[in-house]
Parts: sequence; C-alpha cells; structure tokens
Amino acid sequence: MTAASMTSFFAKSLSSSSGSDSSSAELFDRVAIPKVFAIFSEKQESATLESKIQGNEPEQPVTNAQPGRIIAAKPGKGSGMARNSHVSEQNRIVSGIRFEELTDITQIHIQGGDGTTAVLRSFKEAELPSELLKNLLRMGISKPTAVQCATLSLMIRKSDFDIIAQDQTGSGKTAAYLLPIIKHIHDIRNRMQLSHRATAHQPFAVVVLPTRELVGQVAAEAANLVKNLSVRVAESYGQMDMSITMQQLRVGCDILIGTPGRIIAHTRPHGPISVQLNRLKWTVIDEADHFLRQDRKVFETVMEILSQLHERLYVFSATFDQYVVNTYKCYMKPTPFEIIGRQGMPNVALKWRLIESGGTLRKLDTLLADILEIDRHNEVFPKTVIFTNQKRRCSFVAFHLALHHIKAIFISGDMTQEQRERMIERFALCEFKILVCTDIAARGLNMKDVQYVINFDFPVDTIRLQHRVGRTARLGNKGTAYIYFDLDPKAEGRRPFEILEFMNEIGRRPPKWMYKCALVNPPTDVLSGEMEPEDNLCGFNSSLERERTAKLKRKRDLNAKTSYFIRFAFTLYISYPLNPLSF
Repeated sequence: MTAASMTSFFAKSLSSSSGSDSSSAELFDRVAIPKVFAIFSEKQESATLESKIQGNEPEQPVTNAQPGRIIAAKPGKGSGMARNSHVSEQNRIVSGIRFEELTDITQIHIQGGDGTTAVLRSFKEAELPSELLKNLLRMGISKPTAVQCATLSLMIRKSDFDIIAQDQTGSGKTAAYLLPIIKHIHDIRNRMQLSHRATAHQPFAVVVLPTRELVGQVAAEAANLVKNLSVRVAESYGQMDMSITMQQLRVGCDILIGTPGRIIAHTRPHGPISVQLNRLKWTVIDEADHFLRQDRKVFETVMEILSQLHERLYVFSATFDQYVVNTYKCYMKPTPFEIIGRQGMPNVALKWRLIESGGTLRKLDTLLADILEIDRHNEVFPKTVIFTNQKRRCSFVAFHLALHHIKAIFISGDMTQEQRERMIERFALCEFKILVCTDIAARGLNMKDVQYVINFDFPVDTIRLQHRVGRTARLGNKGTAYIYFDLDPKAEGRRPFEILEFMNEIGRRPPKWMYKCALVNPPTDVLSGEMEPEDNLCGFNSSLERERTAKLKRKRDLNAKTSYFIRFAFTLYISYPLNPLSF
C-alpha cells in the first residue's frame, strides 16, 4: 500500500469514526499509531541501548525542592519536568525586536480598587531581595513588561486588594505574580525566623493551573527565581510520581503549584500528601477563563476550599470577557483591581487557507504545501506547532507526515505523562522540528524558537485560536500562523460571523471570502479590494452593524409570526372547540 493510499484509507476511517461502524477507526489505532510511536521511539531506544552496553545508566530526573538530590520517577509517571530540557536555561525564550512594545505602560489600564493607577518602572523600585534581582539577571530579565510593572505595584503596595489581570500571550504574566509573592514570603520568613521544618506541608501560596505541562513549566520558573532564597517550591499534577511531591512537601512548601484535581487531593486531611492551609495567604488562578469553560465542577470545588482560607485572590489570563470577570468577582473581596492590557496577536502574521472541498484529504495536501513553503523560505527549518481538535486526528496528521518522510512528533491526552514529557523534551532539543498536538499545549507553554503555528483544525472558539497562535511571537518576537477554514457546514468551529467580530476586536482584517461566508450583504469596498488590510475598518464595522440589525429584525419577524399563529390557533380553538365525537 502506497503512502497516498494509506493516507486516503485512514482519512476515510477518521471521518467515519463518529458513525456506527468504527472498525476502520479501530484499525487506525492498532496499525497507524503504533507505527508512528515506533518511528518516534527508534532513536530514543537506540540511545538507551547504547548507554546500557557502555555500562552507563540513563540520567534520572531531579526535583525542584533539592537540586542535588536524585529521585527517580516510576515508569509511566511524570517526574516534575525539573530536568526536562523544555524548562532548561538553553530553552528560555529571548526577548525579540518588538519587546519594547511590551514594556509600554501606556498600553496598560488600571481600574477599580481604591482608584490607584500608579505603576513601578523597574525591578529595583519594587525593593525585591538582592538575590532575586541576581536571579532575574541570570535568567536574562532586566526590564519588566507593562503587566509586570502594574502587578508588582499593586501586589506590593496595595496588598489589601484582590486583582484581575489580563494581557496578551507571551507578556510575562507568570513572573508578574511570582515575583511579588516570592518577595512577601522571603520577608515573612526573615521577619518571623521560620524554619522550613516548622512550616513543612504549610504553603503560603497556591497556584492553580489547567495543564500538567504548564504546572511543570511554572514550577521550574519559580525554582529558578528562588535560588539562594529562603523560599521553597512544590509541584503536583496528574500522573506525576507522588513520591516526588511528598519529598518536596517534606523539605518545605512555601508555594504549591498544581492542577485542580491534585490541589483537592492535597487538601484532604490525614494523608502523606495532605497540606495544612492555616498559613495560606495568596491564591493565584492562572489561565483563569479556561476553568469556567472546562472542568468547572472540579474548579468550583477547589475555590470552595481555598476561598474560605486565603487572604487574597489573584486571577490572570490573556483572554477575559465580562462573564469571566463577574464570575471571579463573586470569590473576591469588594472592589478588586482590574489590570487590562493589550488583546490580540500584534506580532503574528496571519495566513488564512480556505478549504473549499475535499475535507481532510484537501487539508493534508494544503499542510504539505505549507510545510514546503516554510522550508523554502528558511535556510534551516524552524520549529512549527500544528494544532488539531481531536486526539485521533493529532496522531493521524503525524502519521501522514511520517509517510511523506517529514519528521514530526505528537502529543495527546492518550499518552502516559512520561511519554508526554519525553515528547516535549525531544521537541525542545530540536530532535523534531514539528510538533503536532491538541489544545493541551495551547495555553501558557513557552517553546523557544517556534516561528510557525498551523491550525489544521479550526478551534471550537476564537479564544482557543488566540491561545494557539500565542505559542509563537512571544516576548516581542515575530511569528506566523496558518489558519485552515473548512467551508463544509458540518466542520467543527465553523462560525464565520463570530470570526469576523473577533478579527474586528483585535484590529485585524479577515480575508475577503470570510465576509461572503458570514454576511448577507458584504461591504463592496472590501470585496473590490479598495479597503487596505488592517487599516480603515469603517466599512467592516458598518457591515457588522447592519448584519446584527438584520439578524435582530429577522428574529423579531419570526417571533411576531410565531406569536400571530399561536394567537390565531388559540382564537380558533376558543371559537370552534373540537368535538372528539365528530370524527
């Protein structure tokens, strides 16, 4: 069977997997996925075999709690990513040519609280500990971004208020909340002369994150920031080896970073992994909007536990709407501060691809063409992330690329945590330049030198699109995002009118054909090419307003007709009641 015929067969199986006959889809799982794993694992297995022949044992992971102590993770379990190359100094993203735009404090708006709008201008103004300043310089961080200036000012000088903070992806929000918390804990320990033995299992701060890999990344970032300080960090996430977490808790746990499920497990009393929250002062919810759209029940359980004990709640994300803000305000003290930064993807060039017919096969052809185009425009093939909506489709795309001799690696929720961490590490080490993944890698992950993002499947909403595209062009770097849009009415995420509104909000112009998909009467200046891209959007705005008005009118007309027929039928029934005996 040739590569083309195999791809066609499995593409059809993928399309039919949602129906009653899933035998071909099961065949794909049995045949294709193991083949891809074999291709991906060949190099790793040969390296391990070579090390065993030479008598060298593979290097084991080490925890954040004790940098010199080796604790091996159990097979299939996560090790905390402390020694993963993804979080190494070599994989740290370097600020790009447009970094100065991220430091522009005029792009930040502060409201609420006691009305204070003043921000700090440098790390020295924040009076951070000298060792913390040295750690920042060692990490290549010398100047705070705008969101860091605002957050440092409010969390240090206005510590009696809760905070809701929003800024674009890749703007340094993680350091924005870690730095002031580390400063506060350092000051408390020095002032009260607390030993880590006395405060074991008693965190001062809890950071809640949506994905396992993001927990590992943030914990590694925190561990780098607290070097040579009297502050300890512990991490915990699903499928992470519990013995590693227990060791971290025993040696000291000032900041506990974890996923919601593990945080709940730690709050249960009378267990080896239980923590006491009597010293809890700060709760941080990162990627906060995610929890209200997914895993809400688990998250509400976490908030019920923490909100009764913490003194302050800090909420961060790149994408907030009024519903999210109002929901979190229910857990906060009155009048929290709101930090509003830039939205959108200002440093990303968007390239749209219209899939008019052919479905998955046409998208696969388009994907190959785009990869060849990327290769043609770069001397060395750059790191590229491809997003799909389904786990099976994720492995299928990687399989298709492998059949065409294109090295790619994939990550999905069906893998063990050990496999997921190994795949991320191999991508970080550039063993593979293409990463195919689902939305588990869409939020927060810092991937160095990722220049291209390809949305093979359009996400189910524009918020996910924004987070996917945010894997490139971080910290002022530039990037390119390809977005595939399927004309099939049954295609997932096909909401052209919502896309037009989103593009209008972020000040970007969509392709001309999107207007035809979404609007009854598209603006003629757009279709004729008279409107310049990303400039004059007046015609676009007026068209959106006309379309909204037309939709409301159609809805009112429909309601009026329905109401008329209901009244008519009721009048008819009252005037001429039906007699069952007449039939």
